[in-house]
Amino acid sequence: AIGDDRTDEDLFEHLPATGIAIHVGPEASRAAYRLPNVSAVRRLLREISAAPPVRPKSTTSSIWNYFRSGGNGSAKRMTRSTR
Repeated sequence: AIGDDRTDEDLFEHLPATGIAIHVGPEASRAAYRLPNVSAVRRLLREISAAPPVRPKSTTSSIWNYFRSGGNGSAKRMTRSTR
């Protein structure tokens, strides 16, 4: 889930443990990850869509692996949220 306002915070709070929450902007957030602005979100989505297909055991694990590896650029600029 990616979001930048109060209603997104409700979603972040209720995501399952396997969910990925990304807050957009500098405000405090429940999201584990943060991107600085909408342009960074667009870059991240382009990079994910351009990534070579992988046949993991689950979709969630492949997305987590993408973030852990630093992706191609936007994910490297993504920071851990400190709430």
